[in-house]
Amino acid sequence: MKKIKNILNKLFGVEKHQILSKYSITDSIQRLFEQTESYSFGIWKKLGIKMIQKGNLIKLYWYKLFVRNSFNRIFSGKFIEQKGDIILKGNFSTYLFVKIFMSIWLGGVILFFLSTLIIMIISSDVSFMSWLPFGGISLLLLSFAYFLLNFCFMLSAKGEKEILNLLTKTLKTNS
Repeated sequence: MKKIKNILNKLFGVEKHQILSKYSITDSIQRLFEQTESYSFGIWKKLGIKMIQKGNLIKLYWYKLFVRNSFNRIFSGKFIEQKGDIILKGNFSTYLFVKIFMSIWLGGVILFFLSTLIIMIISSDVSFMSWLPFGGISLLLLSFAYFLLNFCFMLSAKGEKEILNLLTKTLKTNS
């Protein structure tokens, strides 16, 4: 159950991060811009971190040239001033499309499994063995979704570490 909760937390971006900055909001954003690439198609590097900024809001995502992983989690954060300190508060989350798609898929499979289970219990004239394939199919689909999410999040874990390292290094050092 803990593993399923962990997968759902990664999918929907529940885990929060806070990074204290030594710099003002504008200086912090400027330092991040210097360490990342702005959103453009003219730069062809194998690995990197791209940044999109609107006011105090930033989005950072890790990319790998010619590799598309829709399950890569994006860091979305906001710089705020709190008691004289500048803090970047944010979380990692997947793209909206991935959240919607996986919610529909998982919800549909769970609904299919529960309806099959209810029909098996209610209908006494049909044997248990005739409904077993439907329950097995839904369990296979749920297992496939679980392993797919685990695999895709494993592939994107390096990018998350890179982004957190970049944020920590850029906002907490005097270089």
